[in-house]
Amino acid sequence: MKKIISLAIVCCLFATSALAQSKTAYFMDGYNYRHELNPAASPYRGYINLMGHYAIGVNSNLSATQFLYPNTDGSELYTFLHPEVSASDFLNKLHDNNILGLNTDIDIFGFGFNARRGYFSFDTKLHVGLSSNLPKELFAFLKQGMSSDHTVYDIRNFNVSASAYASAGIGYAYDLFDNLRIGVKAKYLVGLAAANANIDQMRVDMSSDAWTVNTQATMSAYGYGLRPLTGTIDENGNEVPTDYITGLEFTGVETLAPAGKGFAFDFGLCYSPIKKLKLSAALTNVGSIRWDAEAVINAQSTGEVAFSGLTLDLEASGEDAIAQLGEDISNNLINMIQFKQIAQQGAAVQKLDSRLLLAADYKPFRGLNAGLIYTLENTAYGQFDELTASANISLLKDLQLAGSYTLFSDYGRSFGFALNFCSLIYLSWDHILTHFSPQFVPLDVLSTQFEVGLRLPIGKYKKRDLPKLLYFGK
Repeated sequence: MKKIISLAIVCCLFATSALAQSKTAYFMDGYNYRHELNPAASPYRGYINLMGHYAIGVNSNLSATQFLYPNTDGSELYTFLHPEVSASDFLNKLHDNNILGLNTDIDIFGFGFNARRGYFSFDTKLHVGLSSNLPKELFAFLKQGMSSDHTVYDIRNFNVSASAYASAGIGYAYDLFDNLRIGVKAKYLVGLAAANANIDQMRVDMSSDAWTVNTQATMSAYGYGLRPLTGTIDENGNEVPTDYITGLEFTGVETLAPAGKGFAFDFGLCYSPIKKLKLSAALTNVGSIRWDAEAVINAQSTGEVAFSGLTLDLEASGEDAIAQLGEDISNNLINMIQFKQIAQQGAAVQKLDSRLLLAADYKPFRGLNAGLIYTLENTAYGQFDELTASANISLLKDLQLAGSYTLFSDYGRSFGFALNFCSLIYLSWDHILTHFSPQFVPLDVLSTQFEVGLRLPIGKYKKRDLPKLLYFGK
């Protein structure tokens, strides 16, 4: 758990790369992956995929400039803890809740093909994700410390989680009417490992007499081969035993085994009320993983503990200082919160993050179409929505380009780009990072999504929006 908290803090302070499928290319005819955003929006050709699709994304409402500051001559970067960085300047740039989501999807094997009035698809994937909510009050405590004779920090809703699971999905889209297509996908999930820490409240009371921490927190880890560690290392390098958990250890490859299983479902539809106009909606990733009771480690922290202070390098500088700072902060927090293991009562259920999608696109003439796509992400830490405008052009039959602009987002406004060639090679970049410091630190909000795909197209090109289709009301 210490490494997970450390990674979340490092990513929050200095994430430079990154959820999966591209919104920029959703209206692109040759985009073979849009049925993963909406199971009814299936490709026009069949495909075979063998380790040919990778997507990585960071969703955050933060930027690196909130945590790294140039010195007076601009030759070096200071962390926010440096004495030359004003506490008010730093804290005024933060949100009450500072969100980070880091996700990656890898397609292992899959295929799809047209089946008369429908489309059948199958895929297997590996999903790895990290998400966190770091409240502003936590950074106020780290930056200001004891600012008066009696200082109190009330830190709430501090959450960190990570998960890794595999999925196998079967999807089918069907033309219920000539202008109405519905789709559904069922996914079998295999849980590999996961961990989460939820600090509902951490009250830090600092006075000239004593420094104490009162916490209400829970921690869970899921996975065979994991065991809790107790004990820490003092400043002289000696091991000091503790009665609380200071980390998790993986006991070896021989203990690797699926630790949980579950199901998830995608639902979608595409509807053409009039020629050239398409409306679509989808609800995806609705499901959960049930973790085996034998693979669950539970811990909690309640009550009051005393602490002697924080051990942090306030004058650290340079890009390498961020990694060390994340490790130092996580070590201090683990010692302050003091999770103690408790008995597990039965299996544990973990819900997946789901997504609602609403979209509309219009094709004024052949080779050009434009649309709007709205998404609402439902996560353990709240709901986050985004509205994106996209324009698509077909220069040749087998070459398509798309551009997008995010009109509204909890993660900031930005441009996107996508390219598709022969339904074979595809790449996209949503939320393009455009501003960098001389040290190549991104100055934009740290939200970006990159996707690349290589699939072998099979079968004939079967287009469904032909003029002969019937429309309601005609």
